[in-house]
Amino acid sequence: MKRLIFTSLLFIAPLCKAADEQFIEEHLANATQVWAENTAYLMAQSARYVSYYYHIYKARLRGSPLLYLTGYGLKNVPQELNLPGLRGLDLSNNQIQIIPQELNNLPWPWLRELSLNNNQIQTIPQALNLPWLEGLLLNDNKIQAIPQALNLPRLRVLYLNNNQIQAIDPHVLDQFPDLRELHVEENYLTEENINELRVYADGRDDLTITFGEQKWGRNTKGARR
Repeated sequence: MKRLIFTSLLFIAPLCKAADEQFIEEHLANATQVWAENTAYLMAQSARYVSYYYHIYKARLRGSPLLYLTGYGLKNVPQELNLPGLRGLDLSNNQIQIIPQELNNLPWPWLRELSLNNNQIQTIPQALNLPWLEGLLLNDNKIQAIPQALNLPRLRVLYLNNNQIQAIDPHVLDQFPDLRELHVEENYLTEENINELRVYADGRDDLTITFGEQKWGRNTKGARR
């Protein structure tokens, strides 16, 4: 590779009217550095690609109930995950922007926990249908609201820390009869809304809502401990 670059520079140098050794050595060094950086990048991307499909293959081969696909730069929820025995899926630390409606049709009838922490998600789709899901982790996204009509009847734990939620209608939580933990720290909830949610939590058995510190700068504690 160095010989090829060196030969090319010898050819074009007279055209640039700078055919001296210093010119050649400087440009050879720069070209070699660019080549090395690009090679390292391509190797890293290839390793990531191989690792990604290896994890899927291993989970499929062994019938693993857990699959971790974190930090792969994914922009969409993978559609090729034909893993009927899957119980837990971790897609944290990617670049996913949308939870697709097609999620309802994927062959995960027994999925119990779904983690999408630290992505770019703005909305939770209405009519999300994961009837066996017990834990949904959506920290560090850009979510603005909890929608109605989610079919998550067994949901017990919902994490929404560090999002962009400005208000939560307490009655939207009625759709989660088994909910035990709701975490909404570092959002934009007002003191009035927090008090409404506290009253709501007091009326339900075993429900804890953790408010922590909101981005307005108010430090408010959980409705229950």
